[in-house]
Amino acid sequence: MTNDFLNKIGVLPSPACSFCGKENESLEHILISCYYAKDFWAEVIKWLCNLKFNVNSLNNGEIMLGMPDCEDELIVNHVLLIAKQYLYSCRFKNTYPLINVFIARLKKIQNHTMEITSGSENDVFTHSSGKHHRNRTKLSVSGEWINSSAAQLAVASRAWNDILVSGSS
Repeated sequence: MTNDFLNKIGVLPSPACSFCGKENESLEHILISCYYAKDFWAEVIKWLCNLKFNVNSLNNGEIMLGMPDCEDELIVNHVLLIAKQYLYSCRFKNTYPLINVFIARLKKIQNHTMEITSGSENDVFTHSSGKHHRNRTKLSVSGEWINSSAAQLAVASRAWNDILVSGSS
C-alpha cells in the first residue's frame, strides 16, 4: 500500500511520497519517477555496467516488468526484482535507497543461496513442521516444498558469487 492509497481511505493525513515528500506516493512514483528512485536506478545501472552487463539504461517498462531480451536475462531480471523489493522496503524503514546497502542485501541473498547448495543431495532438511525431507531446498510456498535441482542452485550460487565478488571492488 502506498501513501496515496492510505490517504484516500483515511488512514494517513497526507498522500506525500515517503522519500521526496513532494509528489503523491503511488507505486509508480516510488519505483520510477521519484528523484530518489531515479538516482537509485542510475546507480544500479552503473553497477551492472561495471560488472560488464549490457545494461546502459532502463526504461519504465523494463524497471516494472523486466528485460526479456537482455543477454543475461536471468541474473539481470533477478537483480531488478530484488531492487524493486528493496526500494519498496526502504519506505517502510524510513530510509533512502542506497546502492551499497542494496549490494549488501544481494550478498546476503547470495550467502543464503550458498548455504542451501553447500549440502550434498542426500542432506536432510527439517521443515518447521518437524518433518524431514531429502533432496529439497529449504524454500516453500504456502507450506508446499519447491523441488529444485541442487545443480541449478549451485549454478545460481556461483553466478551470484562471481557478480558480488567482482562488483565489491
